[in-house]
Amino acid sequence: MLVAGGMGIVPLRPVILEKLNDKNTKIQVFYGAKNPQELLFKNDYDDWKKADVDLQLTVDQKTPNWFGNVGIITTLCDKVKMLCDGKCFVVGPPIMLKFIIPKLVAAGFKDEDIFVSLERRMHCGLGVCQHCTVGSKYVCHDGPIFSWQEIKQMGAVAEMM
Repeated sequence: MLVAGGMGIVPLRPVILEKLNDKNTKIQVFYGAKNPQELLFKNDYDDWKKADVDLQLTVDQKTPNWFGNVGIITTLCDKVKMLCDGKCFVVGPPIMLKFIIPKLVAAGFKDEDIFVSLERRMHCGLGVCQHCTVGSKYVCHDGPIFSWQEIKQMGAVAEMM
């Protein structure tokens, strides 16, 4: 499962494209944006769906030509059965993480199977500025992807929530 908010779909798109040829892997994508105009890679959606990608879209603000889900990304969790039998990769703004992680855990994902990108915390990318420090880890050196289990072990849940 992939969960993306806004620009978070950009680093996840290669994962989707790679899995399109793997018929043994079921992919579910929850993707949200502020409005339909901000949804990225719209030209790919038909190909993804033809390849059996379960693409679930939502926007925060409805427009006259939008007929899909309206609401923050967590509204999809209440409407769509999540595929919880594998890994989940989450990339999006910090506020999204605050609300989506508890929903994923409640749906049955194990802490060690939820992977979160903390790249938004990075500034210099070298560990010099220490802006990306999470617990005892540097996102730029040790990440930027961490499992939810690692984040909890670092004592960094409060920083993220």
